[in-house]
Amino acid sequence: MKLELSKIEDMEFSGIDHSEGMRFTDAYCSSAYYKGQEMSDELLEVLNDEYSDFVHESLLKWLY
Repeated sequence: MKLELSKIEDMEFSGIDHSEGMRFTDAYCSSAYYKGQEMSDELLEVLNDEYSDFVHESLLKWLY
């Protein structure tokens, strides 16, 4: 499934371990809105699995 990343808003993250430095290898998006609707668990799985670079970049922006 292809997601329009510009349509994803209000991302929240879990699994953040600050001892990892800026790698945050276990962090993931636990909640977000896509096109104004709360993302289902299935869409969150697609986001975290197939768009991990976007998730990591968004996490860094969210933290810093």
